Amino acid sequence: MEANNETLIVKRGSGDGAVIISMKEYNSLMETVHLLKSLTNAAGMYESLEQMKGGDVHHVDSDDYLRE
Repeated sequence: MEANNETLIVKRGSGDGAVIISMKEYNSLMETVHLLKSLTNAAGMYESLEQMKGGDVHHVDSDDYLRE
């Protein structure tokens, strides 16, 4: 299950079911929730995605950051 990020749904009679996911997937979901909690942060991320889709992309060499 962990190697391919499968989701396991456990049905429990007439009650609510349960979902089992890998720890990696869970952590990814929690990070997404954290990042989108702030409306300002969510708006900034959305704006960045729109810029990227529109071709407004800037390539940066990571070595430039290491020199600063």
